[in-house]
Parts: sequence; C-alpha cells; structure tokens
Amino acid sequence: MKKKLFSIIIAALLLVSMIGCSSSKPENAVNTLMKNAQKFDIDGIKETLRPELRDNDIATEGLDSDETMNLYLDYFKDNAKKIKYSIGDIVVDDDFASVNVEVQYVDGIDALESAVIKLLKESFAGTFSGDEMSDEEIQEVVSTALTNYQSEHGDEFVTTSIVLECIKIDNKWYIDDLDDDFLNVIFCNFVSFMDSINYN
Repeated sequence: MKKKLFSIIIAALLLVSMIGCSSSKPENAVNTLMKNAQKFDIDGIKETLRPELRDNDIATEGLDSDETMNLYLDYFKDNAKKIKYSIGDIVVDDDFASVNVEVQYVDGIDALESAVIKLLKESFAGTFSGDEMSDEEIQEVVSTALTNYQSEHGDEFVTTSIVLECIKIDNKWYIDDLDDDFLNVIFCNFVSFMDSINYN
C-alpha cells in the first residue's frame, strides 16, 4: 500500500514538473504575443513584455497611437485578423532566446499612400474655398479612401521573417523588446510608410 501511494505521489510530482516545464518556453511567450497581435489587443501585447518595459512610455511608444495613427486604427484592427504566422528556429542561451517567426500580413503602404493623397486633395480644396476640414471629415475621407482602395485592389500581403528576442525572469519567458519589424506587422507597414515620408 505504501509503495502504491509513493508511486502515485512520484507520478503526480512528475506531472506537475512536466506541466511547469512546458509552460515555461520562449515559444509560448511568442504565441501569446502573436495571438494578441491578431486580436489587435495592445494591452495584451504589452503584458507579454518583460515587466520593467510594460509601463515604460519610451519602450512602448511604438504601440501607442498618436494623432496621425488614430486615423488608421480601424484599418489596422480589421487587417490584424488576417495575420498568419508560424514559429521557426529557436535558439536558447541560458535566460535569453531568439525566436524566428515567419509572418504573413497585409502590406498597407499603397493603401495608406492613397488615403494620404486623397486627404491632401480634400484639404487643399477646403483651404482654397475657406472651409477647414473638421476632425470628423478628415476621418471620413481617410476611412473612405482606405475602403475604396481595398475594394478595388483587394488585400496585398507580404511574407517575411522576424526575430523576437525573449528573456526568462523568475522561470517565466517574456518578450525582451519589440522592434520596427513587429510594429510593421500589426500596423500594416505603417512604420515603413512613415519612414519613407520623412526620408523624402
């Protein structure tokens, strides 16, 4: 009887140990990050970051929308659902890991450009006529331009590989940082689009 009880206890301990090990993998942190990206859950994305980054405005500024980005939020949210990903090679070095992820997402550069051109035309027309566009009118122009572009051209996808750096803290894996490659995924290449405008 004692041997049987001892065997049951050992089996239970092994099971708990296995569950603990399986939940503490860098790919789990990456899966959580990417699923939150598909839901466009910005708070959920922040929760996957290492704790000291979550409330750091500088570290998370790329995730927080500004006045310009707010114009395109509905477009980003709609297209986030179309993100597809697969986890590839994982390199673990003690408490650090690099996870390669192949991602397919909507490339919005052309659509965003068409919306900006349409907005500029409407703004100039309003300026010459003495009528300044309201915030609601600006939003309507942008939303209509993006909808029309997608209706005419369909979704334009891009497939790329990104590397997500992870860190283990107190036996739990977190995303160590988010770079422009990831931000482009959830914001339909908005970062690259803005860089091209600023560069030109």
